Amino acid sequence: MVSKKPSPDERLHSIHRKEVIRIAWPVLLELILASLFSMVDMMMLGNVASKLIANQSVAAVGIVNQPLFIGISLVQSVNVGCTALVARHIGSGEEDKIEDTLQHVLLISFLGLALPYFFIVQIFRDPLMTFLGAEPAVLAIGGDYFRILISGFLFQSLNFSLTAALRG
Repeated sequence: MVSKKPSPDERLHSIHRKEVIRIAWPVLLELILASLFSMVDMMMLGNVASKLIANQSVAAVGIVNQPLFIGISLVQSVNVGCTALVARHIGSGEEDKIEDTLQHVLLISFLGLALPYFFIVQIFRDPLMTFLGAEPAVLAIGGDYFRILISGFLFQSLNFSLTAALRG
């Protein structure tokens, strides 16, 4: 039996595939851990002794996480560009431009997106939760959780921008 040698193109694709996997697995792990964030909250609340309170609490977590994920998506849309720009600056040997890029990304993502989004959803918290289907009991429980979670979003947005730059 004659073994076929891989062509140069096949070897190159194999090398690229391995490199992509090597680079992508930490990002994939980060996304999986981030998605577990709300799931763990729901699992803990689902084990509360009173089933009525447990059901309302799980509903509140589900409703509150929707606006949070929209805010995260807004901030991450800018951060994807940050990663690409930092990688481009490193690749072209223009490391001096990285600091300027990060400053702009922090201004856009935090001051331009996260902070205004924070105030908008805080002001319209109850109507937003009602629009998403919260009943009065869920609204009462979810209001406090919403306030805590969306306050943490401000710090998360800074963290997302910094890790996006490091990823580049």
